[in-house]
Amino acid sequence: VDPDLCTRLVGAEAAWDPKHGHGYNPVGAMGYVQMMPGTLHYLTKGTVSEEQFLADPSLQFRLGARYLRQQLDAMGGSVPRALAAYNSGAGGVDKQLKGSMFLEPRDYVAKILGVSPQEAEAAFRTGVMPAGQPAYKPLGQTQVGAQTPSEILAEQYEEKSTFGQRHGTVMEFNKSLSTLLPFAY
Repeated sequence: VDPDLCTRLVGAEAAWDPKHGHGYNPVGAMGYVQMMPGTLHYLTKGTVSEEQFLADPSLQFRLGARYLRQQLDAMGGSVPRALAAYNSGAGGVDKQLKGSMFLEPRDYVAKILGVSPQEAEAAFRTGVMPAGQPAYKPLGQTQVGAQTPSEILAEQYEEKSTFGQRHGTVMEFNKSLSTLLPFAY
């Protein structure tokens, strides 16, 4: 799984906010990757408790990447459909392909891909990005010495009062990127 895509997913799910990283949202999703308890149980075969998951951001990132990889595989490698499945479940993707796309996953896909909602829906319908566009628009430069996507995200929160906490979490995620690959493939 592309680390830039994972970085964007965490930004969309929890905005790098520690209150999300160590807690639950109103529908019960938890952590920086906003994983549902049932998904956690499925991915770990019950070997990781919710408390362990919430206490370990690195574990959250690895399991989020693993789940995204599973969605990519299930959706034939289609990034837009995999993101919609991550957001609303694989069953939700099937329903949306038969009818209109739900607003929440459409906006979620658009936010992560960096495209308009209309482009996100077109990409979802076809399973690919519009002709001539990459799978998603890069968040940042990738040359040696350039800022990483997570550093760019960290800068976006520089003026927030919790920047120190968020920046620390982003840097922890950056360190975790090298451990994503064994779990994501």
